[in-house]
Amino acid sequence: MGFKFEGDAVCRICSFCLKTLVVCSFMMGGGLQLMQAAQQVAIVHRLTAIGDDHDPGIEITASKPIIPRSQTVADPDRLIVDLPGARPDAGLQKVAINRGALRDVRVGLLSANPPVTRVVMDLAGPTPYRVSPLANKIVVKFGNESAAVPAPIVATNDPPALPRPTETTSALPMPPPEQPTQRSWAHWIMPILVTASVVAMLVITLVVNIQNRRNRRGI
Repeated sequence: MGFKFEGDAVCRICSFCLKTLVVCSFMMGGGLQLMQAAQQVAIVHRLTAIGDDHDPGIEITASKPIIPRSQTVADPDRLIVDLPGARPDAGLQKVAINRGALRDVRVGLLSANPPVTRVVMDLAGPTPYRVSPLANKIVVKFGNESAAVPAPIVATNDPPALPRPTETTSALPMPPPEQPTQRSWAHWIMPILVTASVVAMLVITLVVNIQNRRNRRGI
């Protein structure tokens, strides 16, 4: 028992397969663009207080290097550091520092598209500062140039009450917040689209071969 295809049916099958290939190509291209965009966005994982009362500072750690933009604002006095192309970790919250002129630090998403993360440091008054990008970290220092031993105070989901340190070596280590798992829908949709494209191409090849045999037999 053989299969018999009419000319119109063959054309419809070929047209459907071609449309399927076009749609899959567009979806695959969009998925690749989303994956590339996700890889380009940096994630701000951690804010750490460093220094002492005479030389306080903040260390910002991200998943990749970022070029910061800084500005000062008065009434009340603040230092604002914007991080283009970055998103904050969901676990970061406002943390009280209270070292020298540095009162506290907070972080938030200033813009979603394009992504811009803003880090705000509340100050007791006008204070000289320095912003130094170092690989995937950004170090913000206030006051004089003398370096101090870091005493980490990490921004976490539930930060405990932090007493005012009396020594720069009195570290209060806190585990960094877990890095968010970035799962793009393209990670599981791409194999499906590739499989659909291959199946569509096989169907087209099969239909063309059947039509060629019918033509040779004069059916």
